[in-house]
Amino acid sequence: MKDLLIVWNATWKAKEIPVWTTGHPNEARYVSNVLTTGTELMRHILGEPAPLPEGLGVVVLVEKAERARFAAGLNLSELDRRQIGEGAAYALPRTEILVTARTQGFKVRTDSALRLLYVRFYRELYGLGAHSVWAEQAFSLTLTHAAHGTRLTVMGGQPPADMGEREARLVHDLFQEGALWMAPARDLANQGLLPTALELAPQRRSAIYVLDLLSCCAHGAYLLRARPAEAPKFFRALGQGKTLTEALDAVFGLTPEAFHEQLVRFLNDVSPDEGEKTLSRRIVGTPPR
Repeated sequence: MKDLLIVWNATWKAKEIPVWTTGHPNEARYVSNVLTTGTELMRHILGEPAPLPEGLGVVVLVEKAERARFAAGLNLSELDRRQIGEGAAYALPRTEILVTARTQGFKVRTDSALRLLYVRFYRELYGLGAHSVWAEQAFSLTLTHAAHGTRLTVMGGQPPADMGEREARLVHDLFQEGALWMAPARDLANQGLLPTALELAPQRRSAIYVLDLLSCCAHGAYLLRARPAEAPKFFRALGQGKTLTEALDAVFGLTPEAFHEQLVRFLNDVSPDEGEKTLSRRIVGTPPR
């Protein structure tokens, strides 16, 4: 990292994960500690060791102008450098370095770093099959909220051109600090408007937005809170190329329709407070001032 065209204000490594930042030194410490806590929490929920890949590290860029400077110092093709210079969150090609370059504040950058880490873990542990992009979203959204209490970054598509008033209102309401997701997911499910897993399964990442993300959040909460023993088997079945129907039958003995009924029952049984509760035992570190 020291050979790049960037001045690092701080580097911090809490146990396993080094973080480099151009921001306040406390931010490097905070992000590293949150990532470490989030990794321990994920291992506890999944009951799997989930070793970190060798060379894993996280870069936190604070100012938008730093994106292009960072990209210019990389030994990559001109096309890759140009794409990276425009990116807000990504994994560096052919490395284990994750980069968040969001300018909306340290909580958004921390949320983004966690999402990137959990996406990396999901693909390493379970693989990414044709029917599992939605499951990767469910996994990373749910664990990020469980570890940090936030859902502030979108790793999906752009707003559809025909987005209606309901969706526009959800966009405004959901991506605010402290926004509640489980209650609106329950309400939409009870109205028959929450996308089912069968509807989510064929979606490409670029097509996932708003109602789909809300449904991913609900599915992630159900799988990781109510069915943590079966969730890894289900994710792995999808990653091995099984269709949603095949994976549900193999792991849960359920049809997609029966699975959705269980999801709706879970959403109605869990109180809003319980649904929004974080699972992390602690978040260590001083937030940047």
